[in-house]
Amino acid sequence: NPGNIANVIIYDAEGREIKQLINNEILATQGTITWDGSTENNTKARSGLYIISFEIHDENGGTSQFKKTCVLAIKF
Repeated sequence: NPGNIANVIIYDAEGREIKQLINNEILATQGTITWDGSTENNTKARSGLYIISFEIHDENGGTSQFKKTCVLAIKF
């Protein structure tokens, strides 16, 4: 819904935080969030499995949390 606030964080397979993509950002009704494979200190993350953690806050004070997995592949 428009006006929801989001936090999106990338974790490696061992649960270490790699990058905070979004921090308390207002969401639109549609759009795309992309990760370029970089870490918090702007180095390239290693190829492998990653967990994307989403935390959404609505205007009524409710919170939704969910996680998705992805694979970061590097072209050799």
